[in-house]
Amino acid sequence: MKADYSDEKIIVAAEEEEEVPLRVSVSDISDDDEEYAVGLDHLPEEQISTLPELSSWKMLVLTFPNFGMQLVWTILQIFGTSYLKTLGFSESETAMVWLAGPLAGMFGQPVFGVLSDHCRSAWGKRKPFIVGGSIVTMVCMPVLAWAAELSRYRVAAPRPFGHLHPRSHDAHEAEIEDGVDAVLAKFIAAVSIYILFIAMQAVQVGVRSLPVDQAPPHQQAQASLWGSRMCAIGAVTAGLLGFIGDSTSFKFLAVVSCTLLLAGILISVRVREGPAPSNPASLAEKGETTTAPADDHAAPLTILSLFGFILTTLKTLPPVTRRTCQTQLFSWFAWFIILQYTSTYITTLAATTTPPLPATATNRAGTTAGLTFNTVSLAINALLPSLIALLPRRSPTPPSPLLSRLWQACHLVLALSMFATALARTPAAATALFGAAGAAWAVSQWVPFALITRELAVLREREGGAPRVGTVLGVHVIASTLPQVASAFFSSMIN
Repeated sequence: MKADYSDEKIIVAAEEEEEVPLRVSVSDISDDDEEYAVGLDHLPEEQISTLPELSSWKMLVLTFPNFGMQLVWTILQIFGTSYLKTLGFSESETAMVWLAGPLAGMFGQPVFGVLSDHCRSAWGKRKPFIVGGSIVTMVCMPVLAWAAELSRYRVAAPRPFGHLHPRSHDAHEAEIEDGVDAVLAKFIAAVSIYILFIAMQAVQVGVRSLPVDQAPPHQQAQASLWGSRMCAIGAVTAGLLGFIGDSTSFKFLAVVSCTLLLAGILISVRVREGPAPSNPASLAEKGETTTAPADDHAAPLTILSLFGFILTTLKTLPPVTRRTCQTQLFSWFAWFIILQYTSTYITTLAATTTPPLPATATNRAGTTAGLTFNTVSLAINALLPSLIALLPRRSPTPPSPLLSRLWQACHLVLALSMFATALARTPAAATALFGAAGAAWAVSQWVPFALITRELAVLREREGGAPRVGTVLGVHVIASTLPQVASAFFSSMIN
């Protein structure tokens, strides 16, 4: 029988038993939805969590792969469209290729989440997916960057085992062969992008789930903030690469991103995964009580049971997670437009200014806007703990619903920025609005994961078992990718 958390009240523990401070910190805050209880029965800290507290260094190491993955994703976002156009992709074809990201997230991450939750590797539940997905990513990025060169290779038929070699162009066949090369290059690029996005989902499952497995409930907000910081640093690094010499070469960007991703993975895999939470079945055998259902992960995993786990999780989401997913379902219609088209919009705006700007300045306008967006996001991520520490606590024991209020404010800023875009007439004005949206982006990349991971960690401690962390996070991704798929589909029709 599957656990149903839809009507449960999530109890969140107070973090200081002896003395309650007058200030609130990142580790104190959690969502206390009005119909759910807040506070945690005032249990002693040792009864709240069986996991030791993580140092800031350990959190940084656990979340460091976010840096490399965000670097790859931002490079594709900023430079990918212009690179695909050099291969001959039309606007509609480009939109269909970028549909790979939302589709991979919608289908790939829940599947990888279930597989990760069921994984019994000696490496742990998450590292096989982090390492495997990263290896595939580091193969696909160079293949994408050298798609045109790879399209000029043929298999020599007379040789029994085949031999790859660059073919020579005869004058009378040049036009036909060039056409074949162009089609083959586009095919190689499209396939590599789809495989690349699928591999990135495997990495994201491991990277997002690992801190939930390792950190106690009261540190989940901090762990999520570290993950958001690593993403912001990766995005800023990608933007800075656009200003370094001949870095607009996609080959250069592919090599640099793969190198930094490899460094991040090597750092992360050196940290051992902690012991898995106690299985409810094993606790029952020992005579210990638990409210969690028996672990059904030991049963053989089939295709039907895999999708059954996803469907069951979707129906029985814990309350805070359910409401977070509902919010994401609507907010990502706006975020997709901001992330996918703002750079192009600002570049187009720069090209139509009077007097006209040089071609180099026009191309730089979009890159500058993206760098501004990501720099503001990184600054907000760095300042958030200090800003939160300045806020007084309303009462001694129950924390205020600060995360929810902060998220509401970020959506308001996003809406105002998008409305004001209609009034922007210069690249500078549009870039300023894009920067304001970057502040909202910083919050939106932290708060949803902080709310969900905190709730999952509390459920783990209360029930004595391991919730389906990877599967739940995969369902959350479905909520954020469905709007992207719809937006990308309609965009391809318009173009």
